[in-house]
Amino acid sequence: MKSSGPTGRTLRCPHGRLAYHAAFVACVAAALYCCGTDPVRLAADRVTLTLMCRAITGAFGGLRADGTTGLPRNLAVPHSPALRAVAVRYWARTTRSPMGELAFAAHSRHAEAEMRALGDDMAARIADSPALTELLRAVEHQP
Repeated sequence: MKSSGPTGRTLRCPHGRLAYHAAFVACVAAALYCCGTDPVRLAADRVTLTLMCRAITGAFGGLRADGTTGLPRNLAVPHSPALRAVAVRYWARTTRSPMGELAFAAHSRHAEAEMRALGDDMAARIADSPALTELLRAVEHQP
């Protein structure tokens, strides 16, 4: 695939982008499962939101360490360690909004088997992120 969309920009690493997106989605879904897939409850749970953001940062670091390129800038910047507090506040606001239900909770609720399988895949691929391991382990104990 040489170009994408109307601009005709060349895609450098579409598979890498997908890997980073999968890691991101797996972490958000896992955090939602820890809160009963209730996005408003997740928004109020700073401990789980912070763990989610640490897991995202750790997953991105694990992918980068394996040589995976293609991390989208809009995910890289807020999930850098220096901006973790900003990311936690951003995700609290986002999950509390209608977007929290539409973009994240509804998908996690209706595609639970797929989201859990994605989490398992990320855990197998990224073994060196303590926060990702902790978040996914917490999900194992959720009904």
